[in-house]
Amino acid sequence: MDFYSRFIKNDYIKPAVILAIDNSQSMIASKDSAEVKKFIKNNLPQLISHLSEKFDVQTITFGEKIHFNPDSIIFNDFKTNGENIFSETQQILGNKPISAMVMITDGIFNEGVHPVSLTNNVDFSIYTIGTGDTTIYKDIAVKKILHNKNVFIGNDFIVEVLLHTAHINNEKVKISISENNKELLSKELIINSPNENITSLQFQLNAEKGGHHTYKVTASVVKDEKNTQNNVAYFVINVIENKLKVLFLYSAPHPDISAIRQSLHQSEQYQTEVFSEQTFNKNINDYDVVVFHSPESNSPLFSKCLQSNIPMFIITTHLTPLQNKFLNITQNLPQQTNEIECTLNTSFSTFSTNDEYKEIVNQLPIIIAPYGNYAPAGEYQVLYYQKINQVLTELPLFFFTQTTNGKYAVFLGDGLWKWKMKNFQIKQNTEWFNHLITQSIRYLAIKRDKTPFKVYMPATINENEPLQVSAELYNEIMQPITEPDVFLILKDSSNHEYKFVFSKSSNNYFLNAGILPSGEYIYKAYTQYQSKEYIQTGKLHILPLSIEKNNLVAQHHLLKTIANKTSGKYFQLNEIEQLENNLLNDENIKIIAVEQDTYQYWIENKIWFFIIILLSLCEWIIRRWNGII
Repeated sequence: MDFYSRFIKNDYIKPAVILAIDNSQSMIASKDSAEVKKFIKNNLPQLISHLSEKFDVQTITFGEKIHFNPDSIIFNDFKTNGENIFSETQQILGNKPISAMVMITDGIFNEGVHPVSLTNNVDFSIYTIGTGDTTIYKDIAVKKILHNKNVFIGNDFIVEVLLHTAHINNEKVKISISENNKELLSKELIINSPNENITSLQFQLNAEKGGHHTYKVTASVVKDEKNTQNNVAYFVINVIENKLKVLFLYSAPHPDISAIRQSLHQSEQYQTEVFSEQTFNKNINDYDVVVFHSPESNSPLFSKCLQSNIPMFIITTHLTPLQNKFLNITQNLPQQTNEIECTLNTSFSTFSTNDEYKEIVNQLPIIIAPYGNYAPAGEYQVLYYQKINQVLTELPLFFFTQTTNGKYAVFLGDGLWKWKMKNFQIKQNTEWFNHLITQSIRYLAIKRDKTPFKVYMPATINENEPLQVSAELYNEIMQPITEPDVFLILKDSSNHEYKFVFSKSSNNYFLNAGILPSGEYIYKAYTQYQSKEYIQTGKLHILPLSIEKNNLVAQHHLLKTIANKTSGKYFQLNEIEQLENNLLNDENIKIIAVEQDTYQYWIENKIWFFIIILLSLCEWIIRRWNGII
C-alpha cells in the first residue's frame, strides 16, 4: 500500500487588463493631436503604473496589425482594422482570461468588421476613451477611382471618379486629372449636398505612350473645408504597347476553336484570326502564336512554323497523324482510339495551375484520344496525363515542349470544348478553362530571355508596403551566379538618392528596402562581372494611401455603444482619473484564486522515509525486548 500526503496551495493571479491603443494616422490628424501625444508621453505611463498595483496590465496597439507590448506608439498605421482586437489578444494571453479592456481610439475603423459587431461574443467590460474631433465640417473627398489596370496603346479608356461630398450648399467644384503636373482633363459642377452624397464622374483618356503612368485626381477646396488631405488621390495605368496576335488554322471546323477564342477574348491582350489551312494567304511570321487544330499530315504551314520557330498550340484528333517532331512513338494505330479521362501532374511547374480548380479537373468529361504508346520528345512538362478505364497512365494528354528556339503545346485529344461546358456546369462560370487557355498562350508567347542580368522590380506598390526586389545574374552558359555584389540606386522626384546592396542566396539576389515615401522613383540596378558592367533601369511608383484621411470625424457614439454593450463606460481624454477610479473600484474585476492540489508519496520524501524506518526499527526493538519476536 502506498502512503502519500496531499497539499493544497492557493495561487492568487492579478486580473488581466488590456490597454488597446489606436496607432493609426487619424489619431493625430485632428485638432487634439497635441493632447493625444501628451497623453501617450505622460499620462499613459502613469495610468499603467497605478493600475499595475492591482492588475496585470498589458498594452497592445491596433491599426493595420495588432502589436503586443510595443516599444513605441507613433501613430503611423495607414489603416484601422479592429476586427481581431479581441481574438488575437486572447490568443496572446493564452488561458489567462481578460478581465477588462481600455480602448483608446477615435472610433474611425476603415477596414474589417467593426468592433461593435463583435462585442456580442465578449465576456469582459470595455472602457472606451474617445479622441479626435466629432464636429462635422464641409468636406469633399475623392472616395474611389474605378479604372482598368491595363490598356493597349492608342486605345481610349474610361476613368470613373466617385466624389464624396458633405454639408456643401451650391458651391462650384473643379475635378481634374493630371500627369506630371500637366492637367489632362477637368470638369466643373455645382455641389448641393446639405447631408452626405456620392457623385460619379467619368473621364475619357487616351493611352498615348507605353509603360506605367501615374495620374493624379484633384478636387478643388471649398471655403471653410477643414480636411483637404482627401481632396487628392492617385491611380496607375499600365499601357501595353502590343497585343498578342494569335492565328487559328484548321483542317475542318470544330467547336474547340470557338471555345479557345472566346476564352482569349475575355482579355483585350489578344487579337485572334481564324483561317482554314487552304485559305490562309497572309504572312505567318506576323503572329505570336499559331493554334493548329488537327493539322494535315504534310501541312506546309506547319513546316513553316517549325522552320521559323513560331510557338504553336497543336490540338490533335483521332484523325490527326501524330507528329514525330514532338513524340517518341513506339506504337500507333491511327484508326483506333481510347476514351480517356485526365489526371493532373502535381509536379507541373511551367505556370500556375491554381489549386482551387482541382475539383473541376477531377470531374472533367471523357474525351477521345489516339490509341498507342508515345511519350513527349526532348525537354517537356506534362500538365495532364491520360487515365484509361480508371487506370492512371504515363501517357501524356496535354504537355509543353521546348526546342532550342521554340516552344510548343500539344493536346492529344478530341473534345477540348467539353471541358469548358463542364466548367460552366460546375461553377456557373468558365474561369478555370479561361485560366488554362490564357496561361498556355501566354507561356508560348513569352520569348526566351537571354539577358544575363535581370532585375524584378514591381511597377507599383502602396506606401505601406515594403519594397522587395530580386535579381539574377548568369554567366556565359546561362548558369546562375552570385559572386559579384549587386547595387540599387533609387532617385525620387527631388533627386534624393537611396542606395542599397542586395543580399545573396545560392542562385539569386534579394533586397528588402523597407517602407519608402510615396512618389515616383527612377531606379538603377548594376553589377560588374569579369570586367563587364551590367545595368538595368526603370521606374517605380509608390502610391500614397489616403484611407485614414478620407474621414476624420471621430465616431464617439460608436465607442459609447461598445461600452454600454459590455457593461463598461465611455470617457473623454481629460477624464483619465475617473477611468482609473472606475477600474480600481470595479467589483466585477476580482483577483483570481487558483487552487492547486499536489500529492507526494512518503517514500519520495527523505524525512518521512527515515521517520518510517526509525519507527519500524523502534517497534522491532520493543517487540524483541518483550520477547514477542
